[in-house]
Amino acid sequence: AESFERALRYDTGSSEIRFSLAECYFRTNQFARAVSVASVISPKDSRAYDLLGRAYGFMGQYDDARDAYLMLLKTDSTNAQAYWYLYRLAMRRGYLDEAAAHLDKLSLQRPETRVFNELGNLYVRLGRPRDAARAFERSLGRDSTVRRAGSPALHLPRPAPTLGAEPPPR
Repeated sequence: AESFERALRYDTGSSEIRFSLAECYFRTNQFARAVSVASVISPKDSRAYDLLGRAYGFMGQYDDARDAYLMLLKTDSTNAQAYWYLYRLAMRRGYLDEAAAHLDKLSLQRPETRVFNELGNLYVRLGRPRDAARAFERSLGRDSTVRRAGSPALHLPRPAPTLGAEPPPR
């Protein structure tokens, strides 16, 4: 970091040097210093917003992390990693609907088995069985290890019965 600090004294307007310094601070777990340096990068690009989002996240400043990732998506709407981090931040904060929206957008950028499985499980938690079934079906379509013909039907878990409720008919 010292080399970048010295270089920044000679070229105070260099976004590259400033970003490299912020990245050094981030990699050495000096997240507040990373934010301080990255915040003054002008103009900010997707790398700067990504670094800000990650640093804010490590400091537990989830609203600021969310804002940084949303700004990243304004500069690069195809950044799948930003959708993933927004999904994780929303889950951490308990905002399941927001998490599902970010994961759904991620599935358009990266139509992968893991993404569809995560989305299906999230829809189950939200009580949206049709959306869950669609996500799991898309997951099966992406997984080359699943046999299509003769595959067992997809069954979603049923909610646990409440105490004193009648058992379901057989």
